[in-house]
Amino acid sequence: MKPDHELPRIPEYRVVDPSQDPGRPVVRLLNLILSEGILSGASQIRFAFDPEKCRVEFFKDSWLDVMALPAIVARPLLDRIRAEVSLQAAPGPSHTGRDLRVAGEGRELNLRVTISEQGNDVEEVLLQLTNAAA
Repeated sequence: MKPDHELPRIPEYRVVDPSQDPGRPVVRLLNLILSEGILSGASQIRFAFDPEKCRVEFFKDSWLDVMALPAIVARPLLDRIRAEVSLQAAPGPSHTGRDLRVAGEGRELNLRVTISEQGNDVEEVLLQLTNAAA
């Protein structure tokens, strides 16, 4: 049975083109988190990785805890973010303060990526939208 109305198309922003890495759940997850953050009007997206989980938070007027991912998902997600920073950024000694391009809806946005170690096996990834309009 065909619905009597069509669902609205939700814009998607991608740091990774799914056609380059089809079928990878971690790619779809990263693109989904970025899309949700951008479309919600967040100016920053924070990933806090520890040995047991990853907390994802968006910053608009204050930090909003969006989700917690189990360690089995968190490690591949962190590895993918590191890989994208290494692939897209100019060579340098660390991953701190690198820019990534995010494509979607016919435009490109820049993200400033900061990866920092907090101690006790905790790492934080901060994505700052540097030239985005929600």
